[in-house]
Amino acid sequence: MKTLGIVGFGSFGQFISEHLSPVLNIKAYDIVDRSKEAQERGVTFTNLKETTEADLIMLAVPVQYMEDTLIEMAKVMNPKALVMDVASVKVRPVELMLKHLPDTAEIIATHPMFGPESGKNGIRNLKIVTANIRSQFYEQIKWILTETLGLEVIEMTPDEHDKQAAFVQGLTHWISRAVQNMNLPETHIGTVAYDHFLTIGDILKNDSMDLFLTIERENPYAEEARQHFIDHLTALEQKIMEK
Repeated sequence: MKTLGIVGFGSFGQFISEHLSPVLNIKAYDIVDRSKEAQERGVTFTNLKETTEADLIMLAVPVQYMEDTLIEMAKVMNPKALVMDVASVKVRPVELMLKHLPDTAEIIATHPMFGPESGKNGIRNLKIVTANIRSQFYEQIKWILTETLGLEVIEMTPDEHDKQAAFVQGLTHWISRAVQNMNLPETHIGTVAYDHFLTIGDILKNDSMDLFLTIERENPYAEEARQHFIDHLTALEQKIMEK
């Protein structure tokens, strides 16, 4: 595989292209004009048809827009391409890819457990979750991820991923968003615990609302995890109010 088409050239698409451009010829498409950002990264910005004529297609659009994108892709894409999504949830994207992609297309589901902020100092030794949905090139892709990019590959079913991600991301992004919105003050008497609490909001501050909504709405287990947390907060508050 020598050509990569990135469908969705937002922050993650731009970020990962910088790591893949040394080994792949990359074309990219986005509904927003990202030609300047593509040129800066040595990527050819073009239309959906030319982008999806590649051997390998990376689907990097928010899950809430994925179905419409796949419907349009299926009309013009290389029918034998290997399609990899990079969504933060896995059950729904896999369902959509199986539903709309040509039967001849190969599918690998992935979730890089990092982004432009957490990977700004390099991605080596960071984690990526993968699942072979239907691909004869799965082992080859794993080799590229581990040996070329230096990632730690964790194999997991889409359902098990979403169960764990409901806590790993569902809770952390939810709490982080709340901390950001509270505008908590920095203070001269801040403790180590308080400083860590502020960091929770700071780490994810550049994540988009689309990503946040994907994590909270599209994961079938996220609402249950949030409610579990709320139940414990309520119990604690009741304990405080006891006389």
